Amino acid sequence: MGNDPMNDSHDSRVTGGNGPIESSTPQSPVPAQVPGPAPAQSSDFLRNVTPMMPLRAYGVGGAPEIITRSPLAIAGLVIGIAALAMFWTPVLNFIISAVGIGVSIAGIVDASPRKQKTGRGMAIVGLVLSILGVIAAIVMTVLAMNVVVANIGA
Repeated sequence: MGNDPMNDSHDSRVTGGNGPIESSTPQSPVPAQVPGPAPAQSSDFLRNVTPMMPLRAYGVGGAPEIITRSPLAIAGLVIGIAALAMFWTPVLNFIISAVGIGVSIAGIVDASPRKQKTGRGMAIVGLVLSILGVIAAIVMTVLAMNVVVANIGA
């Protein structure tokens, strides 16, 4: 504790009667070097990177990948919901369902990892809903025809 300036609890300058007097411990203007490995060159940096270090977070390894959701998948889902909701209008529902099936298939193709897009599940759900809309429209058409035929015969 005597000569170590880091552990001294008092100021290194002591005031006397005629002004400040420097303490007996010499102060170095240059900070002490921390022992350790020599600084790495820029080409050595990538060889010394540990696998735990996320390279993209520090700007190494290129621009981050931007993954977007496929607009065709979203449109296919919305049209599929509309097709199922409009099952009671047979002619209109066939048109809506046909468009929904086409857009959903395009959304499945568009939402691929190769194109950096997501939304494949939404496109599949839109396709299923559009097919269910066609089935519901067929059932409603058959029921409507049975009602018309039954009323004509009565």
